[in-house]
Amino acid sequence: MPIAAHNLFEMMQVTIGAVKGLTANREKAEGWLSKNAIVVTALNPIIGYSQGAGLVKEALAKNASIRELAIEKAKAGLLKHRDEDRAVTVEEIDSALSDLRKLTEGGIAGGGGGG
Repeated sequence: MPIAAHNLFEMMQVTIGAVKGLTANREKAEGWLSKNAIVVTALNPIIGYSQGAGLVKEALAKNASIRELAIEKAKAGLLKHRDEDRAVTVEEIDSALSDLRKLTEGGIAGGGGGG
C-alpha cells in the first residue's frame, strides 16, 4: 500500500507540473460547444427529439452551429413546436440556448425537484 500511495503521489505531481500555466482558449471551446450535438438537448422540449436529430444532422453536414441553424429555420418557419400547432419563434430558440451551462447540471429540465 505505501508503494501504491507513493506512486500515486508522484503521478499527481507530474500531472500538476504538466498543466501548470495552461489556460483555456475560451473562444475555441465555445465554438466546439456550439457545434456539439448535445446542445440540441436544450431544444428537445420545444421541437422534440425527431426534429432535433434532423437539426443535428444538418448542422454537422453544413459545419454550422446548432444555434445558427435553429435560428435560421425558426426565421423561415421551418421548425414546428413539439406540443402546439405552430412554428417555433427565434425568441424560444434564444431562451432555450441562452445558458448552455445548465446542460451540465443534474436533474430534469422543467422538473419539480422532488424530495
